[in-house]
Parts: sequence; C-alpha cells; structure tokens
Amino acid sequence: MAEATRYQLRLGGAADRLLTEMCDKLEARPKDVILDALAIFHFALESAERGQQIGSFDPDTQRFTAIVTPSLQRLLRPARA
Repeated sequence: MAEATRYQLRLGGAADRLLTEMCDKLEARPKDVILDALAIFHFALESAERGQQIGSFDPDTQRFTAIVTPSLQRLLRPARA
C-alpha cells in the first residue's frame, strides 16, 4: 500500500460554501471532491506545460472559455508567431 499523507484543511467563507455546494450536487464526500479537483488541476497543469489551455467550449456560440488561475498562467508559454 502506498504511503499516505494526512492534510488538515480549514475552509471558511466562499471556499466552504463552494465545497459544500459541490458535495451536494455530486452527492460526494469532501475528500472525494478534493481528490477529483486535484486530478483535474493536474491535467490542467500538464496542459499548461505544453502551452495549452483547458476549459469549456460552447458549440452554440462557438466560444471557448479557458480556466485561468495565477499558478497556471505562470506555466503558459508565449504564443508562437
């Protein structure tokens, strides 16, 4: 069995409300939602390292909305000319 690291996390205000809302909608435990979020963020990190972005595409409007965070922005390579 792999070693596990225990983290104790205190959330308040908007972060607590956001996690509670996600748990309710997904009918999941906070631990599961946080682990899923880590997996998605890891995917975003790998994409940013390749100069790509992840996000949502609306086929009706043909509009792409990228996930943008300060930490991911640091990894994005400048666009090629």
